[in-house]
Amino acid sequence: MRIVFLCGSLEPGRDGVGDYTRKLAGGLIARGHLASVIAINDKYIPETSTVLQQDNGTEVEVLRIPASIDWKAKALLAETYIKKINPEWISLQYVSYAYQPKGIPLKMAQAFAGLLGKYKLQIMFHELWLGEKKNAALKARIYGFLQKKIIQSLLRKAKPLVIQTSIPLYQKILSNHGIKVGVLPIFSNISDLKLPYDTYAGDIPEWLVKDREDFVIGCNFGSFYQESWDLASLLVPFAAACKKIGKRPLIYSIGKISAGEKEWKELAAVYPEITFLTVGTCSQEMISYWLTYFTDFGIITTPAFIAGKSGSFMAFKAHGLYCFCKENDLEFDFGVQEIGFDKSLVLIKSEADFYIPERTSATNQLDDTMKIFINSLNSSQ
Repeated sequence: MRIVFLCGSLEPGRDGVGDYTRKLAGGLIARGHLASVIAINDKYIPETSTVLQQDNGTEVEVLRIPASIDWKAKALLAETYIKKINPEWISLQYVSYAYQPKGIPLKMAQAFAGLLGKYKLQIMFHELWLGEKKNAALKARIYGFLQKKIIQSLLRKAKPLVIQTSIPLYQKILSNHGIKVGVLPIFSNISDLKLPYDTYAGDIPEWLVKDREDFVIGCNFGSFYQESWDLASLLVPFAAACKKIGKRPLIYSIGKISAGEKEWKELAAVYPEITFLTVGTCSQEMISYWLTYFTDFGIITTPAFIAGKSGSFMAFKAHGLYCFCKENDLEFDFGVQEIGFDKSLVLIKSEADFYIPERTSATNQLDDTMKIFINSLNSSQ
């Protein structure tokens, strides 16, 4: 099968959806399909270029179109490339903010709807629109109204044969607006590389390597949205549980923390009984190494019902780690309890409920997603 993917940016390690798209294309190529990617609004480059990017040893051809040129020119460049490839399918990876900084990609939709409508089209909604939650702020409702109208217009003009999204909650929202959609689970951009222990042992703090068995270690991967839940409901019982079993509690942050960096740096003073460590930005290989040998559980600050869209959660899950998160506090005009949430999540409720989970075996997320993706395209024809 010949497939051309469209996304926002393709700067490795700087755009989560771009990394996801490249990895999906690379996986399909490794399994005998023909796939390439066009970044139609790449903010990391000054001029258009066609290059080969690597994904786990597989070369993926990508066309990178800079954000600085106008949308009609972008559409023309994309159409010229697509005609050369003559794909059976186009896959649009949709995130409003990838195509317009304020999340109102009207010009993108206008420029590309006609082109997309000429081919068999699959659209993957990584995110939807603002203002869907109960009691959403007026600004969110206004922006959400515009975002929803753009999506509805794009669907009407481009007529996709397959529409998918990442989590059942989004499927329910789209269904409530008359849009038939399937669930295509995302996968981790950080694969379990099963690296030998001595690969990076020399890059880990010596004291941690020496006393690893004395610690129970939790990991925050990426942004740290502390304000979204009561962190004490995790950290206080975590420290107490470690004390009870004679272990030392440690929480580390890895990756680009961005949001919440100030709050993260203040934790050591608030919880002196816990060791806090900042690893920072590092390679995918190093992240996989930390998750394999120096992590006992993950932490995410998104609610359980939207955890499936979190790349951090999927990275923990890919390495067989349970992940602590808060109970759901999202309210909509419909019930969410029947949607359920992933069994790899541990909801923080009370000290009595706290336990230190054991690592589990993990499935190959990329393979699972590719099977659903290809089957959905084949079954639509």
